[in-house]
Amino acid sequence: KPQFEQYTIKQVIRVYKSDKEYLFAFVLKNFSFMMFIMLPVFAVILKLLYVRKNTLYINHLVHSLHIHSFSFLIYGLALAISIWIIDSDCIAFIAILFVTIYSYVSFKTVYLQGHKKTTFKFIIAGSVYSFLMFIAFIFELFISFLIF
Repeated sequence: KPQFEQYTIKQVIRVYKSDKEYLFAFVLKNFSFMMFIMLPVFAVILKLLYVRKNTLYINHLVHSLHIHSFSFLIYGLALAISIWIIDSDCIAFIAILFVTIYSYVSFKTVYLQGHKKTTFKFIIAGSVYSFLMFIAFIFELFISFLIF
């Protein structure tokens, strides 16, 4: 245990003295890895929500990849627009709204259920995934801190 405490103290000093832009880039690089890990987690959430559909896990994984890829594209474009064209919080709001609507429509299209069931399952999936994403992000920050 004392070795871990010494290592932690050294890491705190290293992080404190480091170039903050480099530290941010390091954490961001690890964030993309975390998102890659979260893809099958989202597919598991979908599998649990649509267990009566007898849909194979791989189909949920493909749907997860589809939604995440679309999200990365839209958020990347929104970030580029915010950096190079217009610096506005409105761009982020529009991107989030667009991804949310698109994801809802994809749930409705893929799983062929009514608006009430789709809305309920969409909210449950989003809530559970957001909670797990928060936990994963805290874990990612902790791991990034330890290996920086």
